[in-house]
Amino acid sequence: MALYIFSDAHLGCGSEPQEAEKIARIRELFELIKQDGDHLVILGDLFDFWFEYKHAIPKEHTDVLLMLRELIQRGIQIDYVSGNHDFWMDDYFERQIGAHLHRDHLEVEYAGQRLFLTPGDGIARADRGYRVLKRIRTGLREVRRGQAGAGFRRGRDRASAYSPAEAIRKRCLHQHR
Repeated sequence: MALYIFSDAHLGCGSEPQEAEKIARIRELFELIKQDGDHLVILGDLFDFWFEYKHAIPKEHTDVLLMLRELIQRGIQIDYVSGNHDFWMDDYFERQIGAHLHRDHLEVEYAGQRLFLTPGDGIARADRGYRVLKRIRTGLREVRRGQAGAGFRRGRDRASAYSPAEAIRKRCLHQHR
């Protein structure tokens, strides 16, 4: 069985013909996955903008959401690592689609190799502002879930809690020892 990885489709940012082409390519990819895949990893930004409320999601591209759900129903594991355009993603993908949501990165083993998968958002030193906003968003999510301040405490106590850049640096240092 095969592991498939894709990212940055940014559905919703193109013209109507461009969007139709993106959907057609995603449909082709999902058909391939149905044939020989057992694991799909989406490395962020499937949609150009995703904003969900407790009981509402964007109305565009429900066909893609249904395609994802069909893959899950066929026993294909889907992991979604949120990217910078998924800033307001909450738990819809987990609750309604059945995908596993990861905030910064995902480590998987495939064909005897350990893979560290990340969309890369916040890794560059110039991304400091994004990392700050991400911490604030994480704090807001926790307040809404009744876990006020948990992420801020973890971030203060352990600097890499929400920093993919620090996690990557530590991983690289650890592997080169």
